Order: sequence, then structure tokens, then C-alpha cells
Amino acid sequence: MGVKILKETGNGFTDEYLITLQHHENYDGTGYPHGLKGDEILRCGKVACIIDVYVALTTDRPYAKAVKPFAALVEMKEKMSNCFDKKLFKEFIRFSGPYDPRTKPRNDDNLQN
Repeated sequence: MGVKILKETGNGFTDEYLITLQHHENYDGTGYPHGLKGDEILRCGKVACIIDVYVALTTDRPYAKAVKPFAALVEMKEKMSNCFDKKLFKEFIRFSGPYDPRTKPRNDDNLQN
């Protein structure tokens, strides 16, 4: 729907069009609409995929309550890491503040690796 709207406006939104088109493509090829994988997905699409999942997890939805930001990162790493470019996902974690805000970090904090 988003791609259709951008096409109809005719404003030449090239980057926006590609982000809209690719934000559900998964790094392992299991996404949609075209089942692209790896480097077939543009960097902007890979980044948008990570952000889209993070926002979905940290926002209340009709079908699920929001989780805390740190819990979202853990879930993304443990259950969905195949969907993301690993390097970009690590950059997103660093950008998001991967360290547990408690004064004494946990020994099992896998996100910091």
C-alpha cells in the first residue's frame, strides 16, 4: 500500500520507495514481497527492517503489549537474528544503548559481544 501511494504521488521519492518496498525483506531471504536476501537488499532496506521490528516490539499493538527496549533487543537477537544483517544489527544495538542501565552488569549479557 505504501509503495502504491508513493508511486501515485509521482514526487520521485526514490529512497522512500525502496525503504517502503524492502522493510519486510529478511536477510536470510524469508521476507516479502520479493524474498530478497543478503546483499540483494539495499542498506536502507536492511536498516528499516531492524527499526520496524524494534518499533513493533516496543509499541503496544492490538495483539501484543509493548516490551521494554532492552527486552526487545534480546528477543531480536535470540529469535530473529537471521532476519538482520549482523553488522547493522550490532550497530543498532550500540546506537540504542546496549548496556544494562544497572550499575552491576550481568555476566550473561550476550548483546555486548
